[in-house]
Formats: sequence, C-alpha cells, structure tokens
Amino acid sequence: MAGKPAKRSKHGATESSSMTTAGIKKRLVVALSLSLTAGIVGGCASRAPAGDNAWCLTNKPLRPTAEDYERFSIEQKIEMDAHNSFGEKWCGWRP
Repeated sequence: MAGKPAKRSKHGATESSSMTTAGIKKRLVVALSLSLTAGIVGGCASRAPAGDNAWCLTNKPLRPTAEDYERFSIEQKIEMDAHNSFGEKWCGWRP
C-alpha cells in the first residue's frame, strides 16, 4: 500500500500533519497557561519595595535587651519573632 496517497483533511493537510498541528496547539495552550499561572503566583510571593509599603514606614525591628527578652512570655517572643520576620521579608530588615 505504499503507492496509496495519504488522506487529506478538509483544509488540505495530511492526516498525520493535522494531528501534529493539533498536538502543537495543545502544548502551546498548556505552556501559556502554566506561564500565566507562574507569573500570577510569583507576583503574589514577591517582596514589596520598602518605599511602597506603609507598614514598613510605620514599624521598626523589635530588639529588646537580653534582660527584657528574658522577662517576655512565650506568646510575646512568638509575636516579636513574627513581627521581625515579616519586616525582614517585606521591608528588607537585617537581623
């Protein structure tokens, strides 16, 4: 059957090439979807510039003395750690 011509679709493409085109289109749609999703998620996770964040302008790192730190309750230590961690991430504070 080597002499038999390949089937053509209504657009004139051979059957094998139209399947390849459909596969390429599907892969392109998937790649674009993943790129857009990554861009959106990446934008949410990025660090805000220090000048554009009002919280950074109105807060500063909490650095108690050793004596004060010893008197803190566990809850106060956790709260202070959360405050300073947020400032490091969003405001660029250094420990």
